[in-house]
Amino acid sequence: MTCVIKAIADPARQIILRSLHEGGLSLEALERAGLDPEVDLAHHLRVLRRAGLLREQPDQREARYVLDYERLHDLAAFLQAVVEEP
Repeated sequence: MTCVIKAIADPARQIILRSLHEGGLSLEALERAGLDPEVDLAHHLRVLRRAGLLREQPDQREARYVLDYERLHDLAAFLQAVVEEP
């Protein structure tokens, strides 16, 4: 769970996750998602993939990036358990 928490801690990756919430996006669409032009998008996508939060989905011409909702639900359950009063 530590790698997931570290992955979502970065503001650029939070923008990517929010952008993907509506559905899969291509790399080109993610580049227009409101990220700072200096952001290394490939690096952030790699971190999110390694954390299991997104995956590449082959499309006809290019890969699309989609959220892995199972992993996100695991994170939500973990956080819910942390914030619940004993």
